[in-house]
Amino acid sequence: MSINVKVAAHTFEPGVYSNEELTWLLDHLEKPPVVAFHAPLPTGVNRKQVQPLLEELFSLQQLREHNGIEWGFPMSDHTEERGYLAVKDSILRYLAWMERVELIRERTGRAVGNASMFSFDSMGGAFKYGIDADSGQLARTEILDDGSRRPFGVRLRDKGRHALRGLSEVAPWVKRSKQDALIDDVRVDEEATKTSGTMTCSVCNWSQTFRRGNRQEFTMARSRMAQHLKRAKVEQARHRLLYQKKFESPTART
Repeated sequence: MSINVKVAAHTFEPGVYSNEELTWLLDHLEKPPVVAFHAPLPTGVNRKQVQPLLEELFSLQQLREHNGIEWGFPMSDHTEERGYLAVKDSILRYLAWMERVELIRERTGRAVGNASMFSFDSMGGAFKYGIDADSGQLARTEILDDGSRRPFGVRLRDKGRHALRGLSEVAPWVKRSKQDALIDDVRVDEEATKTSGTMTCSVCNWSQTFRRGNRQEFTMARSRMAQHLKRAKVEQARHRLLYQKKFESPTART
């Protein structure tokens, strides 16, 4: 169902509309508003919710046809679609994702509600509002098979940013840091030939030592490592994510 959340101006987010409204929009997006609203609306479709969108899309399409001004730029770089096609693609992907969300909800006994609002670790742990997860009440992304996220949003008007195919083109370190975060770990070295073991943060190589075989010292080293991950001043996001992976209990197990 539609919810009252803030969305950037001139941005289409399918999550603010009900499934009935999205299905209706698929059939009426390209019609002038006077035509789309000629017949009575079906149950579940709120005219006050869909009319502003149809009117804006109709105006943008008129500018495109008469002045050649492009509109409808997906926030994802997975598609080259523009205009009505971009909005339709967003709706279809969102409806398909909602079907998957419902299956996940059923199979986890409702422990995982909207899956896009969770982050998942390699052990199947689900953490609500974890790093990269959607926040608040609105599903803004779908999770692809490789674990990456694809936004549903479409910027209706060009603000000079559509030529950038992702920030990584001008800031390649952003893409690199996300990849690094996936393989970050707390490395433990307890070689049998050594009397002491070491515990090392892979993000910054900060380490702690403990006598091998001494459970109390190992536990203390682990506690200090947890504090380090929470309080680190550099690469804070990666340190927090690693803390989450290694020391926090997940909201649910998938």
